[in-house]
Amino acid sequence: MADLRNQVKAGQNIFDAEKRIRGRYHHVTKPYDPTHLGDKLWMRVEFGLQPTFMETFAYAANVKSPFDKNERISAIVVSDSSGTITSIE
Repeated sequence: MADLRNQVKAGQNIFDAEKRIRGRYHHVTKPYDPTHLGDKLWMRVEFGLQPTFMETFAYAANVKSPFDKNERISAIVVSDSSGTITSIE
């Protein structure tokens, strides 16, 4: 996640950011409108990290696992309708 935040920053254009990070991560979607209302764009970035069996089991059981590495496996880059990035979640 820190690497993504170094590559993509709020205020930048989401379409330029998509071109810049494509190929750097496991999967990067093209910017899309998740609500179909025209008010925001999302770009999903998957880091390619697979959760372990114990992390999956703990998630399914809704308990905190002592084996959880607490690594994000994906992020969403959010922009306004003009394409200006507002946040990375």
